[in-house]
Amino acid sequence: MTQPAMIKACQRHAFHVAVVGQEETPENKKSVFALVRQHCPSTKILEVYAIEVGRTLKGADDWLALPKQEPTELIERVATLLRRDPPAVRDSPQ
Repeated sequence: MTQPAMIKACQRHAFHVAVVGQEETPENKKSVFALVRQHCPSTKILEVYAIEVGRTLKGADDWLALPKQEPTELIERVATLLRRDPPAVRDSPQ
């Protein structure tokens, strides 16, 4: 998704959780993080990351290492985030 499309989506919809996938580069993950925090500040962020690479978004609300964990864990993590209070507004992905 392009940055303008992400901004437009945040303006039109209220998202509860943004899942930032493991296929994204660290630079793209940080860019997505910053856009979500700026334009969808109440949205929780779940970073999915490759075990070999490690976490990129230190300021995310939760993390999920793959491929070791079962796909059902992703669903459980999103459900847990939906039950939490919205995050405080943060400026940095770290």
